[in-house]
Amino acid sequence: MNYKNREFVSTKDLQNNLDKQLDYISQDPFNRLVIVRDGKKEAVMIPISEYEHIKSVADYMEEQEIAQIIQERINTKEKVSHEEIIKKIAK
Repeated sequence: MNYKNREFVSTKDLQNNLDKQLDYISQDPFNRLVIVRDGKKEAVMIPISEYEHIKSVADYMEEQEIAQIIQERINTKEKVSHEEIIKKIAK
């Protein structure tokens, strides 16, 4: 992944300039900050609207995967009892 120099911020700078950094993040839904600690990329800060969008897409994809699993199990001729499922989970 490629980042712009402006997007990198140290933990120290983030602590000292949190308001300024939050202003930068909130200006544009595509703005992000890569938080660096001890020279290593540790986290990314994004606007809440972008996080909520990503989360809703991930939730939708999970729901689709679950629906597909359910449909596959409905269509299978092999039936598994509740007790068998519990035994598998307990392992």
